[in-house]
Amino acid sequence: MATPNTDVDELAKFGYKQELDRSLGLFSSFAAGFSYISIMTGVFELFFFGFYSGGPAFIWTWPAVFVGQFLVALCFAELAGQFPLAGSVYQWAKQIARPFTAWFGGWILSVGAVVTLAAVAVAYQVVAPQIWSGFQIIGGPADIGLVSTPDGAKNALLLAAGLVVFTTVINMVGVKTMARINNFGVAAELVGVTLLIILLAAHIRRGPATRKAPK
Repeated sequence: MATPNTDVDELAKFGYKQELDRSLGLFSSFAAGFSYISIMTGVFELFFFGFYSGGPAFIWTWPAVFVGQFLVALCFAELAGQFPLAGSVYQWAKQIARPFTAWFGGWILSVGAVVTLAAVAVAYQVVAPQIWSGFQIIGGPADIGLVSTPDGAKNALLLAAGLVVFTTVINMVGVKTMARINNFGVAAELVGVTLLIILLAAHIRRGPATRKAPK
């Protein structure tokens, strides 16, 4: 039996016909995954919560999470190599487990995507009005950057709805248009975060709580 050496032959083993238009390059594929996971969004929005709850020792949770997520990434890489099919968790579960497992995993992934994307969109209220007060459409200066006030919560929902509609339209226009916008955003984020890390490292100051009290 001849060894499959093309995508068409590889997919034929799983009963699929090659129909996916692979129009994204290497950086565009990386940018899509990077922006979906929104690593920097979570870091900047939840850093205060971790520091407030655990103090300076909270920083050690980062390497612990990194190790765990790296192991997950290795598992996903192995599954993607063995089953190069669109559908990710659903398809992988379908190949190595029972149909119910695939159905359950697919729905959990879908619900998780809806919840996480909505949460990130609502968090738009925390950042956007502080950059420009014009984003605070509902409420006044006292509501800027807050979702805990009634008007702040309403404005958060309004901004989130606008963001979801905008991204949906961009995706409907075409993959290449989405990729160009996403590439620019991810590149700007990487450059900005790198500069921020350099500036913070160059201006390190020990806080009062970390200094030893005089004897």
